[in-house]
Amino acid sequence: MTKVLIVDDYVFWHKQIRLELKGKPITLIPARSMAQALRRLNENPDIEVIAVDDCIDSQNPNTLDFVRKVKKTFKGTMIAFTSNCNNGSLLIEAGCKFQVIKSRLAETLLEILCPLEVSTR
Repeated sequence: MTKVLIVDDYVFWHKQIRLELKGKPITLIPARSMAQALRRLNENPDIEVIAVDDCIDSQNPNTLDFVRKVKKTFKGTMIAFTSNCNNGSLLIEAGCKFQVIKSRLAETLLEILCPLEVSTR
């Protein structure tokens, strides 16, 4: 199973993504803060994807430094998810490979991790 770290302070999104990906070969690892996300990365060195919200406990994009720091050693894929497209482009510049609107995160994870399954829908 592919391990995906979801970094978002809002519990609703963790539950929503888990519901949308139920039964898929993806293990979701939740983190509600950037500090918790760093701990989860250390505990799970086999994480392949990190999906990070642009704003954690803030209304401003404050995860840019987190993305830059993690990108130095993380070899997997980083995805920025946001409600604001402008913030997503900032996270792309910081090191994320993809940006997606928050409501499409589960679908995007499936497109990246299970492309054959998505194309046969």
